[in-house]
Amino acid sequence: MKNITSLRAVLVICIYGCIYGLSACAQTFSPSTSPDNRVAQTKLHKGSIQHADIIQSLIAKDKAFNTRNVTAGFNTATLEFLDLQDGFLLESGLDVLRGRAAISAQRDLNDIPSPLRWSPREAYVASSGDFGFTWGDFQLDVEDGKRKTGKYITIWRKDTKGQWKALTDMGLYDPDPVFAPENEVSEASDRGM
Repeated sequence: MKNITSLRAVLVICIYGCIYGLSACAQTFSPSTSPDNRVAQTKLHKGSIQHADIIQSLIAKDKAFNTRNVTAGFNTATLEFLDLQDGFLLESGLDVLRGRAAISAQRDLNDIPSPLRWSPREAYVASSGDFGFTWGDFQLDVEDGKRKTGKYITIWRKDTKGQWKALTDMGLYDPDPVFAPENEVSEASDRGM
C-alpha cells in the first residue's frame, strides 16, 4: 500500500509540474467553447490565435486515440499512438511500462469493443506548438456490469513527421461513492417525531 501511495504522490507531482510548466507558455481550449469565446480565450493566454488550430489538432488526436481504442482495443491503440522510443505508461501498482513488448506483456486490455473509454475536456499547448497535454474523463467497465470513472492526463509531443505522439498517459480513479442506506430508520422516526 505504501508503494501505491508513493506512486500516486509522484503522479500528482508530475501532473502539477507539467501543468505549471506549460501554463506560462500555453493556451487552453475547451471543446465545448464557442468559436467566438475560443478567440477571446486564446488572447487571454497571450498566444497566437494560430495556436487554436494546433490545440484543435491535439484534441482531435486524443479523440482519434479513443476511437481506435474502442474499435481495435487499448493495447493496439496504445501501440499506434504512443511514442515507442521515449514513451511510457504509469499505472498504480505496476512498474513503468516502456516499449511494445512491455506494454503487450503487461496488459490484457484488447477486448473489442474496449471496456475503456475517455473524452478530453481541455488541451494545453506550449508556445512552440510541438508539446502539450490533454486531460479529461474516463470510464472503465469492470466485472459484474460495474463501472469505474476517473480523470486522465496524456502528455503529447510532435514527432519528426509533425504528428502528435503520446509520451505518457496516466489516470486516477474517482473516489468510490459513500454508501448511505436509504432504509435506515432514525431514532426520531421510531418515536413518531
